[in-house]
Amino acid sequence: MLKAVAKRAAFYFIPVALLVGMVIAIVPGAPWALLIGFFTAFGMIIVALFCVSDRKLDMEIGKIDAPWLGSNTSSMQVNLFVKSEIALDIAKGAVAKAGGWDITVIGQATVVGWIGSVWSNLPRSQSYQMAIVFCEASIGEIQFLCCARPRSKAALMGLKRSLELVSKLQNALLEMAELY
Repeated sequence: MLKAVAKRAAFYFIPVALLVGMVIAIVPGAPWALLIGFFTAFGMIIVALFCVSDRKLDMEIGKIDAPWLGSNTSSMQVNLFVKSEIALDIAKGAVAKAGGWDITVIGQATVVGWIGSVWSNLPRSQSYQMAIVFCEASIGEIQFLCCARPRSKAALMGLKRSLELVSKLQNALLEMAELY
């Protein structure tokens, strides 16, 4: 976790240090101690907020919550008649086909992937968690639950994009089931 926090801190503090250094070189004699103190305090707050609200960081440190919970979350259930032995392969393939990267298997019945940019907080292009949870519904039938939600717990918008991603996951799941 310390490595992830240090990485996020570096993404903030290196550009800010370069900017403040450049301004100090251009305008000497201003109250730079006050300015540097402000940007340092502001940066520490920003880094702390990012770390507390980041679902991917939570997964990396073992704090895993149900992918169908949280704000701006969307989910859709799909029942398919496939063998239970290939359900994991179908779920992993569907997340990849829907555009997911850094695909992780949690337990034996959850596949999680990520899509979008970490550098944006605009609902259209921000990072989202895509997940497929599956279980046996009846003999020969597997129930898949496709879920999508913003990577940040603090995201104020993103429900429309979550719905689009769930639909994309559903289509990819149906296509993968046809291949098997």
